Amino acid sequence: MSVAEDVPVKLEEITLRAMSSDLQSRYQSADEMLADLEEFRKDQAAAEARLTIAPDVAPIRERGGMPREQYKQRKKRSRKVTILSGVFGVLLLIIGLFAFLWSFWLKGLFTEGEQIKVPSFVGQNCEDVMNDQQYKGIYNFTVKIQIDQDHEQNTILGQSPEAGKEMSLVDEGINVELTISSGYTSVQIPDIPSGRYTEAEATAILEESGFKVAEEQIASDTIKEGYVVSTSPASGETLDVGSTVYLMEVTSTDRGSATPMQ
Repeated sequence: MSVAEDVPVKLEEITLRAMSSDLQSRYQSADEMLADLEEFRKDQAAAEARLTIAPDVAPIRERGGMPREQYKQRKKRSRKVTILSGVFGVLLLIIGLFAFLWSFWLKGLFTEGEQIKVPSFVGQNCEDVMNDQQYKGIYNFTVKIQIDQDHEQNTILGQSPEAGKEMSLVDEGINVELTISSGYTSVQIPDIPSGRYTEAEATAILEESGFKVAEEQIASDTIKEGYVVSTSPASGETLDVGSTVYLMEVTSTDRGSATPMQ
């Protein structure tokens, strides 16, 4: 394959290598291509210098001092050199611009980040993992607490993405969410004032605090049916997370006098 008959062999080789369909045969960086172009420029300059001082070319003072055919050949050669020098200058400008864009923009679009497999963090202590230097700058950890009485506090119960998944290593790091155990934690039972909450409302409040909920039904002449009178254990007492709190729910009332508490 030839680019053009008038193009020097060295410049043709550089061009064909830059356009090669084999990615491994192409220039791997703009600097590598610029080095070959600079070497070509120096070779051309040296060749022109040798042509200028060649002994078989007499100085031209007037057109009649040299055979007409030789004059035409030399003029044609000079025109080619001038054109090639201009083309070479434009090419250098394009290469320089491409190198700049590649470094600051294009490289990120066409290069795929290093692929790594996410390790398994399950079963480890969350603080140990987050403070491990081998993970610094690679993973960005966030934590979600799960009510759990079967494992020690801060034990990692799950992770997202899951272990073994291949992820691209990017400058900002890989986001990983860790689900950790609450451990054996004791908290106060929330305040459930008599007659203020329905059974559904009181259940939601207790479950949000980590308790399980059961119901016991009672009758009341002052609290409206469906509302909670009290809890057992009572509000304010300390209980392990995951324990059961009983709601005393009104199921029958004197409808004429019973009203919700404000």
